[in-house]
Amino acid sequence: MRFITSAARPLSAALILANSLLLAACVDDGDSGSDGAMGEQGEPGPQGAEGPQGPVGPAGAQGAQGPQGAAGLPGPVGAAGAQGAQGPIGPAGSNGSDGSTGAAGARGPAGEQGVAGPTGPQGPTGPAGSLTLPFTATQSAAAALFSLSNTGSGNAIVGIGNTGFGVQGITSQQSSAGVVADNTGGGEAMVGRTTSDIAGAVVGRNDGGGSGVRGFIASDTSGTGVGVLGQVGSGNSTGRAGRFENNNAANESNAFEVVSKGLGNIPDNTQGNAGSFVVDNTQSVGAAVRGEVNTIFGNLGAAGIFGVSSGTGGFAGLFHAGNPNGNGAALVAIADGNGNGITTNAGKDGDGIEATVDGTGTAVYGWVPNFGIGQAGRFQNYNPANTTPVIRVETVGTNNLAVFRAGAANVARIDAAGKGFFNGGVQANGADIAELIPTVGEEPQIGDVVEIDPMHEDRFRLSSSANTTRVAGVISTQPGVTLNARNGAHEDAVGPALALVGRVPVKVTGENGPIRIGDLLVASSKAGHAMRAPEHPAPGTVIGKALKRFDERTGQVEMLVMLR
Repeated sequence: MRFITSAARPLSAALILANSLLLAACVDDGDSGSDGAMGEQGEPGPQGAEGPQGPVGPAGAQGAQGPQGAAGLPGPVGAAGAQGAQGPIGPAGSNGSDGSTGAAGARGPAGEQGVAGPTGPQGPTGPAGSLTLPFTATQSAAAALFSLSNTGSGNAIVGIGNTGFGVQGITSQQSSAGVVADNTGGGEAMVGRTTSDIAGAVVGRNDGGGSGVRGFIASDTSGTGVGVLGQVGSGNSTGRAGRFENNNAANESNAFEVVSKGLGNIPDNTQGNAGSFVVDNTQSVGAAVRGEVNTIFGNLGAAGIFGVSSGTGGFAGLFHAGNPNGNGAALVAIADGNGNGITTNAGKDGDGIEATVDGTGTAVYGWVPNFGIGQAGRFQNYNPANTTPVIRVETVGTNNLAVFRAGAANVARIDAAGKGFFNGGVQANGADIAELIPTVGEEPQIGDVVEIDPMHEDRFRLSSSANTTRVAGVISTQPGVTLNARNGAHEDAVGPALALVGRVPVKVTGENGPIRIGDLLVASSKAGHAMRAPEHPAPGTVIGKALKRFDERTGQVEMLVMLR
């Protein structure tokens, strides 16, 4: 069925009759309201311009028959009919009635038609005919079988149905449509209206696998066309411009899908997107996109907003605060429960979080508000086989690697060379300061007494003689500070470390008698062991002072390092 509101054409009386009957079956415009009070008559308006000539009226009834044309030439006389049988002779009387006429002879051929007379005047329009309902007709034609035109302000067709459809169009062709509405004047082609709170003014239904509602742009290339447009706000209306629902819990299909095969638009990222949502009101506090999920499960798919980058490039999510004068964050994540504000994971070789800054700000800034009791930052490695650093700080300049502040003042820092500065000092778990030393021969172990090797420069070895002045000290067990680490912070210091200051365990013997607390200690004749010093030890032989008693043959005591 096709509705056209432009040109008109004459209609026969039978077609007018069919139209009238169809009008009675069209969409209900609703009950008319009561007539309002008549207003005061206005001043007569100026006479309007002469309107266009109206359409040609329907054909009138057939005019009276014209005068008879001249008679044609007479045809030949037909053969005479057979004579009837003669009756019996009656008595002579009065003359009888005439006998019946014999049968007519065969008709001769018609003569030539005479000249047609002039057409008579048009008769008056006859009364409207009547049509019996229901009316059904079938016709095969390329043109419209039913067409109505209204050149006024009224409706071209109105269909009213009680419990059935006001208008129903049916087609069996995929390339056709049950109902097509055209508007050649730039307005709406089809409008659905309703005052219902539960029903739709326009409903698209598909009982197959296709679309319930399909909107598309057929040929326009201006880039401004819209396939489906939902609007709210006209006439101060409120509500939603669009809503999509899935009411079947077993339906695993998406409630709403947007697919674009476009290439995007790099100069103007407001164009070329699969979807674009804008809150265009400088006073608004609403969100352009709001996603919510209400579930007890925390698996990967249960997300208010779920972005996926399935190609070799692109971002699963991009947030851009594009106003250079704006102060808003590009992304804010808030967790009111016990979960994380943001959780990231790089499943392969990428970084879990990468942050950069172009100005004077901070790439990563963690802080605890004045009512919080948590930590501003925490870094932890749960893999005991992971040998990479938990935190790595790099700089290519001469600026500090790290600065630590309390209040508004620096309390500690580490410069680009790795030097540490600590206002409050350094507290270490070890009890001594030691220096890594190169050795020859058997490698000394912790607690061993070592001496300077006279045969090799800058080398040390296990002590081998009593009261030697070449004695250097004791190998540290767990130094609090280790010096002379030639590779610095690149790798862990390894090798024997000579205790310079502090307390260390030392291997001892009872070679010179029991050791009492406070006794001076010197090298013994047992390699790598110390003993109680003689009453007057020679200068350069003492390595420390005993802090514990010892009265066995060999063992270990705690010693205060003291070279003299």
